[in-house]
Amino acid sequence: MSALTLDEAVRMLAAAVKTAEGMDVKVAIAVLDPRGDLIALHRMDGALWRSVPISQGKAAASAAWDAPSGDLRERWDQPVLRALSMMENGRLIPWPGAVPVRHGDELVGAIGVSGDSSCADHNIVWKLRHALKLDHIPGGVSTTKDDNIVNDITEGTSAGGWGHPVCSPEAAAIAKALPQTHPVRAQAK
Repeated sequence: MSALTLDEAVRMLAAAVKTAEGMDVKVAIAVLDPRGDLIALHRMDGALWRSVPISQGKAAASAAWDAPSGDLRERWDQPVLRALSMMENGRLIPWPGAVPVRHGDELVGAIGVSGDSSCADHNIVWKLRHALKLDHIPGGVSTTKDDNIVNDITEGTSAGGWGHPVCSPEAAAIAKALPQTHPVRAQAK
């Protein structure tokens, strides 16, 4: 197993700060290993104190299931997910804003962001992971078969079972364009 190094985690934090600044948001960014242990953390000046534990919780959920934290939201009542969350004292947060990080096809950790809407947090980590070339994704539940956020909730129900409500038209438009503007890379064979 090739571990995510502290140097890589620090590069990720710097790139995440640059991405967040470009979107004019103040966030906390957490980089965790596959087990959910913290490697590095950065809270931007002006980010709320609660964004720190939330960014870690999103990343821990993403690492635990090798999936974007937002994909877990609709399944959170399943016994296995609920049991692990209880074993972890509720620290796993199934809300958009964290994605798995890979070296080739190997999971090496997750990065979580919190501080703006969950949709904006998702857009930040997607762009960041792409910029760092850590997005070799085996597939996903979105219509483009990647792990992008699915904004399909109407009247409280997700058509596909993986949905998230639209936070804002702007964030939804950015997310919809991500597979074209920041496409995931094919998984190594």
